[in-house]
Amino acid sequence: HVARLLFLIGAVCLSAQERIVIRAGALADVEAGVLRSRVAIVVRAGRIESVGPDREFASGRVIDLSAYTVLPGLIDARVSFSPDPRAAQAEALATLLAGFTTVRSAGAARAGDVQLRDRIAKGGIPGPRVLASGAPLASPGGACDAPFAGEGLFNRLDVK
Repeated sequence: HVARLLFLIGAVCLSAQERIVIRAGALADVEAGVLRSRVAIVVRAGRIESVGPDREFASGRVIDLSAYTVLPGLIDARVSFSPDPRAAQAEALATLLAGFTTVRSAGAARAGDVQLRDRIAKGGIPGPRVLASGAPLASPGGACDAPFAGEGLFNRLDVK
């Protein structure tokens, strides 16, 4: 139920050029370290335009979450997506539905994370913002050498 709601909000906010007002019962303000009550979040073109006290807005689509607490998107600083594009797409969606709006890939075979990042950024598939590493940093014979079949940066540079 909550996962569907998050997906719907994400899809609407990321794709619409119109003004969207999210009315939250509470907002976890992590910078101030407080829980703010009755907050309006104004989104345009997938970007937060303003956050402030909930009030009536003259224009824009309203998403009423006044019965819920809204959290900022989470960041996962080390993910590994499947080398299979379909599986990676499903993993990206599951990651987004879990509340992670940004992830940093630890590297992927054949730059699969770069391709996934680009498909998400173009709106082709839903997923978090992906900070892609591309080829992993790996030395010949190191831990990443075998899984990535010599694709590591040091392997390509022929570093001895």
